[in-house]
Amino acid sequence: MDKIYTPTTLFPPSSIALIKSLRRGFIEDYTVYASRLTDAPWIFHSSCAFGILSGIIGRRAWEPMFRTAPNLWILLLGPTSIYRKSTCLRIARRLILSSHKDRLVPSDFTPQSLLAEFAKRDGKSCVFFRDEVSGFFSSIANLRFMTGMKELLINLFDGDPISRKLRSEDFTVDRPYFVWLGGAVTEKLIDAVTEADILSGLMVRFILVNPKGRGPTRPLRYEVTQADEDREILELKLKSLDKFFDTPLQSGLEGIIDPIDDPRLYFVLDGEALTAFNSYAGQLERESVKDSTKEKIHARIIPLTLKLAVILAADHSTQVKRLLNTVIVPYPILLKAIYWSEIFREHLTRTLIDVGQTPGERRYESFLEFVEKNPGSTRGTLMRRFHLKAREMDEVISTLQQRGLLEVRIKRTKTRPAETLWVSKSSET
Repeated sequence: MDKIYTPTTLFPPSSIALIKSLRRGFIEDYTVYASRLTDAPWIFHSSCAFGILSGIIGRRAWEPMFRTAPNLWILLLGPTSIYRKSTCLRIARRLILSSHKDRLVPSDFTPQSLLAEFAKRDGKSCVFFRDEVSGFFSSIANLRFMTGMKELLINLFDGDPISRKLRSEDFTVDRPYFVWLGGAVTEKLIDAVTEADILSGLMVRFILVNPKGRGPTRPLRYEVTQADEDREILELKLKSLDKFFDTPLQSGLEGIIDPIDDPRLYFVLDGEALTAFNSYAGQLERESVKDSTKEKIHARIIPLTLKLAVILAADHSTQVKRLLNTVIVPYPILLKAIYWSEIFREHLTRTLIDVGQTPGERRYESFLEFVEKNPGSTRGTLMRRFHLKAREMDEVISTLQQRGLLEVRIKRTKTRPAETLWVSKSSET
């Protein structure tokens, strides 16, 4: 947990200590387990853990403030191969397959096949894995048979009833529940997505996990004895969620929400948690002023925080109060949800801010980021790293110098002077 939960300006040591007082749950145990199997960034594993819990919980949980179920859409982003996105998704899918295989749905679909699948499973959890989604987003923007897919996806995410006629077939879905776990090469996704996808609300419904670096490489291990035992423990934890949600309502207890023959569990914040949530929501709203992209992002982060609180409360079911069909979410769990919301908000903002930029602008940013991590890099090193010709290299250096972002220094050697590049001190402040 020390690796995952670290103090920040918003979360001082006292807040981190309160989060850790909840003890380790499925999120932390799964992160440790999956980290033994691949050297992907740990945030990928934690995000997959949230997706797994979201898929297992399904519509059995309900958040009454925003009137939503805790379904999540998660995309793991990074360069091809070295970030192990596909491996992370396989580990997550294998765990669901061994414990709740009825939750999985086919990974390829058209609007017709998707609606047909949901019509068969109306009200049941549908977990969808797709390794590379960039081509999918390009196809729904350009292919005729994908017309209307964006609007359909938004409706499915929001859990709205759907009734459509496609190819002479009528489809009706009253209670969709759609969890999406996927991956994409960052630059390909940014190229495939448009500003309209942000403004429509499609992309901000995703948790885009886009780590700045993969971290140090580690020796890999086969999934043997210890890992097998750990996976079996995780499977038991997932099955214990079924017991928590399927336990008959106790008579003689008065819940906050009147059941009225409603089998769902309602998750509500206690007084301290509600005050903290309103404070956090107000902070995000103030930061959104005069920034349309942030406004869209923050409008989704606020309900996402409560979705995460529901998932975490279920994960820590032994540490919450349950009155009839009402689960009381205490302040430490809400604080933990805000901690994760802040991580996901930072990733989402950093990714979507690049949408609409030209490839040249993204090259400048990548170039500058590399120099920041490797101060004093030589001209030759950078030309090889970014596959630049001499004229292209001159253009990049000149542009960044004129913007006050880059400094060129001359390094004296025994043979001939060499240019070294540094991030401008003025740009660091």
